[in-house]
Amino acid sequence: MKLTNVHKHFGLMLVLGILAWAFAFLGKAQGLGYFPNIAAVIVTIYVEYRQWSRSGKPFWTLVKERGLDSFVDILAGNAAFIVVYLCIIK
Repeated sequence: MKLTNVHKHFGLMLVLGILAWAFAFLGKAQGLGYFPNIAAVIVTIYVEYRQWSRSGKPFWTLVKERGLDSFVDILAGNAAFIVVYLCIIK
């Protein structure tokens, strides 16, 4: 199995984590709580869903072919966001 775009997910969510932190810190919106983290999870899942829907293959075929890759993409993206956002804001 080949991991295709894990670095893209990690880098993009790293940048989004910094932007969310800047918004919360500079905009005096530290009371957002875990909302940005939940939003990041939803965004990464939606991105993977869009990638899968463009392929036109049946769902279970995609799970077999790209399930682990998509799972790692989601984990990498969310790990980058959470580490940057939570560690900087605390």
